[in-house]
Amino acid sequence: MKYYLVAVLFMFSLVAVSQEKSTHSQSMGSVSVYDDYHTNCSFSASLEQTEVCLGYHNSFFLSELGETIIHISFPKANLTHSYTLSVFGYSDYNDISAKASLARMFTPRMSAGISAAYHLHHHVGAEDGMSGFCVAPGFYCYFAEDNLMACYAEIRNEPKAIEKNKFAYAAFVAYNLTINTYVDWATEIGVEKNEFIGRMGFKYNIEKFNLRCGASLMPIRPSAGFGLDIDCFNFSYAADYCSSLGTRMSLGLKWKIQNKKSYAK
Repeated sequence: MKYYLVAVLFMFSLVAVSQEKSTHSQSMGSVSVYDDYHTNCSFSASLEQTEVCLGYHNSFFLSELGETIIHISFPKANLTHSYTLSVFGYSDYNDISAKASLARMFTPRMSAGISAAYHLHHHVGAEDGMSGFCVAPGFYCYFAEDNLMACYAEIRNEPKAIEKNKFAYAAFVAYNLTINTYVDWATEIGVEKNEFIGRMGFKYNIEKFNLRCGASLMPIRPSAGFGLDIDCFNFSYAADYCSSLGTRMSLGLKWKIQNKKSYAK
């Protein structure tokens, strides 16, 4: 009975969980502007240091529905390279994803990039259509010192066990405003599989500590969390709630290793 329940919950929540953003982003309504794993890969172009991110996400308070993610981004020459590996589920039901991306800053205010991901899905009794891929171009531009506009798109070929249609698509536009020294606000709208999706998040900064909150629509999902900087490390916690998917909690760690390049806005 236990494994049957896990299987049902797994198939019900797999798409939402396996595409999880970082803890930072999740706490702010899952807006892509603050995703440390760079859903919009163009944001990695502005990195001045090599960054390693570790994350753990959990749904329904079941260890079988946990996801572990490791991400690394490093500037090299004129390009920033990023690699992400995520593992979700347990031995009988799991989803593994590997992503690589390249991004370049063309001016101090504008960058673009592209990423490609490969997904491998496994569950007991399924044999065909167990892999898929995703290609995602991204772009961002500062049109004023504190105003940022960004957009990205995804074209996915999901495993047949998850998605009946051969291809799925998504496109989003995000806007970020730094209101003052303490407050940042971001919003994002887009469409995915013919459904409208809206997201919004706020962050209040207090020196090396910040509080975050936000919400996403379709379904409605309020979220909150915090972040703490200690030397070259950043610790994050996030939680959100959905009436159908239950409570999800996340822990994140970011490690900034070394300086490589710097740009001024």
